[in-house]
Formats: sequence, structure tokens, C-alpha cells
Amino acid sequence: MRLKAFALAAVIVAASAPPARADLVLSFSPTGSTTPATFTVNAGQTINVPVYLVDRTGTQPSANNILTTEGIISAGVRLNWTPTATSPTVTAAVNAAPFDTNTVGYPQFNNTTGTAAVSAGHSDPATSVLASGTPPSILIGTFTIRGTQAGDTTTFSTAKPQPAINAEFVTPTTFTRLETQPYANIFGAGGNLANPVTYQAVVITAVPEPFGMLLVVAPFAVVLVRRTFPGRKRPAAGV
Repeated sequence: MRLKAFALAAVIVAASAPPARADLVLSFSPTGSTTPATFTVNAGQTINVPVYLVDRTGTQPSANNILTTEGIISAGVRLNWTPTATSPTVTAAVNAAPFDTNTVGYPQFNNTTGTAAVSAGHSDPATSVLASGTPPSILIGTFTIRGTQAGDTTTFSTAKPQPAINAEFVTPTTFTRLETQPYANIFGAGGNLANPVTYQAVVITAVPEPFGMLLVVAPFAVVLVRRTFPGRKRPAAGV
């Protein structure tokens, strides 16, 4: 049976407010872009899908560069999806290296309920995790997703991993809880009260695996050669 692949696209979708209203966002791209970031993976194989906290500098209301000047000492995110017999599965959930002290019970993933989450803190009291790049971003965690059946379409949405009472993104100096700030759109219905917008990843299409295409083309190539030189015989020795 020929292998096929499906495309996994990180798509930013506005649920109830335009994305431009928030400076800090969760995104499947370090740019925080609303343009889909597409990944492909062969059925039966895996791909790593990262989640970032991004400061879209210049977007109002402004976070005043808090990710680069103060940084954060804790972070977490959960992915939710509706599992089916053909949907992809999560095989690993890993928080980014600077967040080296896991919250009790994390990381976790459950393909029966359709949830996967990371939640952790930064253990060095003398430092914080600062954003870098343009725009400034911080890698929160990476989810390894295995393709099950080519052509399946599944939506992964971000949400708050811990109960709403627990802080997720905290700064070290002012102890600001970022997910509740008016300049942040970090969690949609999962915890943010100011800008309830959801950022989603979607499995969108299937394409033939390149090796499978060769298997289809090769027999026709052989027929073409035979028809181009009908009855050609090998020259006699010495000719």
C-alpha cells in the first residue's frame, strides 16, 4: 500500500474579535502571523508542532515590550481536538528547555479525550526567560503529532492547561499574570477575559508520498521505451 501524506496547517482564526486587538498572542509561528504555516507528514510518521508566545510589537493595546524587558518565569498551553478513528494522535508533549520545572501532573496527553498539555516554571531565580527575534517570541512547548490516515481533517485549538484560578504566564519582577491583561490574547475561552480569540492548527489535505508517485509512473515509462523501439535486436558480435 502506497504511503500518503497530509498537510498540517497552523491557522490563526478569530473567534469573536479581530486578532489586531491584542499585542501578546499564542501562535504556531514565531512571527505571530495570521498566514497559515503548513507542515506535511507521511501517514504513520510524526511531525513536531511548536507553540510560541509572541509580542506583535506595534499592535494595540501594547504590552510595552514586556517579553523582552522582563520576560516570564512560567508558561503552559493545552491543545484540544476531537479524536476519531482516523484523526492524528499526539505522541509527545514537551515544554521548552528554559521551563525546566514541570507543574505537578504535566506534561500530559490523552488521545482518547483529545487533550495534550505542557505547564512548567523556570527554576533559576536570578534569571527569566526573555523573548528574542523579530517580532519577539518565546517557545512554550512542542507537540509531536502522528498522522493516522491521509485526507483526515482535524482542528487543534489552544487553551489554558491549568484551572483558571492558577496563573500560567507570570513575569518575575512585577509578577504580572499576562493571560489576564487587556493587551494579551493568550487563551480564548480557556482563560482570557479581555480578548477571547482562539488560535488553531488544522490538518487540511493529503498528497501522494513521492515514492508512491514513482511506482505509478515507472510502468508507463517501460511501455514507452518498448513502443519506441519495437523489435529492436541486439547487434551481432563484431558488428
